Amino acid sequence: MAVNALDHVVGHAVNVAILRRAINQGKLPNRMLFTGPTGVGKTTTAKAVAEELELELTPVETFEFDALGSYKFALVPDAHLAADDVLLRAASNPYIVLETSKPHLLPDSVKTRFIEFRFSPIPGDEIIAALLSEEPDLDEQAAALIAARAQGNLAHAYNLLEKVRLGEPVETLRRDLGLSLLNVVFSGSMDAVFSVVTQAYAEGSSADELASELIGAVRNLIVVKTDATGSSLLAKSLASQVTQDQLIVVARVLWELRVQLRASVDARGSLELALTLLTSSFAKQQASRPDGATVAVKSESSAEKPKLTLDELRLS
Repeated sequence: MAVNALDHVVGHAVNVAILRRAINQGKLPNRMLFTGPTGVGKTTTAKAVAEELELELTPVETFEFDALGSYKFALVPDAHLAADDVLLRAASNPYIVLETSKPHLLPDSVKTRFIEFRFSPIPGDEIIAALLSEEPDLDEQAAALIAARAQGNLAHAYNLLEKVRLGEPVETLRRDLGLSLLNVVFSGSMDAVFSVVTQAYAEGSSADELASELIGAVRNLIVVKTDATGSSLLAKSLASQVTQDQLIVVARVLWELRVQLRASVDARGSLELALTLLTSSFAKQQASRPDGATVAVKSESSAEKPKLTLDELRLS
């Protein structure tokens, strides 16, 4: 049996402890379901379990299920995309791990036959430690910047580290994607929105990460409108372009987007649609007011609080 393979898994101490104890006691379940966001270590953990058992881990795509029975340890990525009956037949393998970031799309008939292990975003301090272990010459401040940009996604952190190794200035990691996206949304430029999203995806960001950064950026702008001390020039400029009520509307749209992403089969499409609607609304404002003046949305009365919508971003 391979020794300490699970020690190389970053984070997920509880899952690692349970899996190690099960392996040592010979009680490892043969049907496991690894759930959680992308890039947080589900595949790495499955590989480590296979190494501990001295078995070869075989990733199996949905179109290869006919051969599943011949594998001693199979991994099915994006299991939520496979047909229900296929997943049930796959459960007959000696060992199999279903991996998904959308467990809610799996039927109960499948979930009840597998032992679920949930993987959460990795804490920043653990990502920093992993980066410094991977690259001892890396400056701790640079490691902290990478961890902040990665937002719990270790795979994204390693991608950013590789870019630094290839010569990308660490200072570029300070770029705030949330503010960058809000900047182009407020400008009303559709082309710029798609360009920034495409660049962010190329850098390893996901729709959920971008939505989180956007919500964080909106929150920061609301704070800036109250106290701009220590804020960046971009944040101050953006905060001056919109009212607080408009920021609240944008925040609600983005929050609804986060909820939709949990069940969406086209996360990028959902993100781009929400940003397109917001951008279109601000573009109409600019078309109606050539001088660029902003107009406050209607305030909610204390008696009744109707739900704010995109229409309320438009000029009355």
